[in-house]
Amino acid sequence: MKRPRKMFNRPKGCLTPNEVGRKVGVTGEAVKQWIYKGKIKAARADNGYWWIREPDLAKFMDSVNKLEFKFHNTYRKK
Repeated sequence: MKRPRKMFNRPKGCLTPNEVGRKVGVTGEAVKQWIYKGKIKAARADNGYWWIREPDLAKFMDSVNKLEFKFHNTYRKK
């Protein structure tokens, strides 16, 4: 028998690590590792859930895109 899912109040404009992972194509565990390493800003609620604000996700994605662009331009064949 499955356990009933815990109900939680979602802060407005926030995503879970699993939701962020689905958006960027990685697992929720990978997103948590980014949180632990300080690569993406997140808040931990009293109930243990991680919350990532959408503006913080956008800032992280911008930094990743800039690094990717720099990498591709550095190693592009001329």
